Amino acid sequence: MIEQLALVLGWSDALLLGALHTLAVGVCAFVLGCGLGLVLLAAYRSDRRWLRVLAQGYVALVRGVPELLAVLVVFFGGGILYRAVTGGDLSPFVAGFVALGLIAAAFAVEVLRGAWNAVPKGQWDGAASLALPRRVVLLQVIGPQALRLALPGLTNLWLIVLKDTALVSVIAVHDILRVATVASQSSREPFTFYLAACLLYLVLTVASLQLQRFLPDRTGTGRTGADRAGAGQAGRA
Repeated sequence: MIEQLALVLGWSDALLLGALHTLAVGVCAFVLGCGLGLVLLAAYRSDRRWLRVLAQGYVALVRGVPELLAVLVVFFGGGILYRAVTGGDLSPFVAGFVALGLIAAAFAVEVLRGAWNAVPKGQWDGAASLALPRRVVLLQVIGPQALRLALPGLTNLWLIVLKDTALVSVIAVHDILRVATVASQSSREPFTFYLAACLLYLVLTVASLQLQRFLPDRTGTGRTGADRAGAGQAGRA
């Protein structure tokens, strides 16, 4: 047991660097996925039928392809395109988070659609009765309420993306799994290092869940407008 612990400690710097790479890939992929999810949501709600069909086709295509295969297609296919345009090689890090972001977008749009449709119709009617500009309605009336409703689903999506980052190890991104694989081959102690990788993923997951509990209180998305108004009156009193 002491020997295994000493082995892990000897690779601790590499494992922690791998954890940072994992986190960086996950954050970039999640942000990209949410951004594309908003674009797909706009396409779903468009009056133009071809945009709706395009968005539905994209979601069906991405959901029908295994994530690992999508990572490989983006890495090799994107590498060919990138080389033809720039003459250089596509970074495995960029290919990894782009592939995961494209996948995440197909799931983010469903979370956002559900949250958007769950906003009571009376909120739209109230905003229309006040003759508010559409930009104000979307950003200050509907948007915050939809965000509150979407937060649990987006948290689950983040956890999925975080665990899917292990797939980028196959394209030589030095994430947790890649470092654990190299270390296990070097030391011939695969169980020790894969167990250490499990613990690192567990730490990142628990930290994410704690952050999810922290966000509603700090952003106000966990309270309704009536709750915030009541809190404001209590503060003034």
